[in-house]
Amino acid sequence: MDSYSKFHLIKKLLTIFELEDELLVKYVDDNTDSLTSLNKNILEKIRGVFNNQIMKRGLVLGSSSSKYIRFTTTEISELTYVNKNANGWRERESFLFEFQLYTKNKITFRTVISTSDSNYETQRLSNFLSEIKGFRLPIGKKWLVNFSQSEKFTFFKTKDFTDEDIEQEVNEILDKYVSVVEEVQNKFIEYSKKLTKMKTN
Repeated sequence: MDSYSKFHLIKKLLTIFELEDELLVKYVDDNTDSLTSLNKNILEKIRGVFNNQIMKRGLVLGSSSSKYIRFTTTEISELTYVNKNANGWRERESFLFEFQLYTKNKITFRTVISTSDSNYETQRLSNFLSEIKGFRLPIGKKWLVNFSQSEKFTFFKTKDFTDEDIEQEVNEILDKYVSVVEEVQNKFIEYSKKLTKMKTN
């Protein structure tokens, strides 16, 4: 089986088990003959536009990386448990919204509950979020994704577009998920007493 076929087989399996994230990115980066890695300067430019527009909306940037843009809201942040042990995110948050940049023409938005300290009930938080219409209980046991949706994104070849074009497209994508962010925030507020208690256990 050639590299291209292996890539698509692994992608299919990772998607089935809701693991199409860091593992897929690593595989793509290590097999540039199958799918060319995104240019670092282009990624930086796209991330910069996303970060600026996220902050302009009064949202809070979270632990991010070259291909992952993560954020939250002030209200959610106040109710989010911060891990004492390393969990793969720089600030060790237990919950963040996430945009993933990992192909030439697609971007994926997710809600992510991170792997966390044993005393924090991530599955309980997942159960709260699964009450939101369109959300579901995740298959995984450590990194829990209750909502995931992909969008076409054709701006990775930024030389073909102006900064204003990219900004407009980014804002259109952010607009699509305003209601999702609000619903998650409302769910955190609804269970604020329980979440506060979970933070201090």
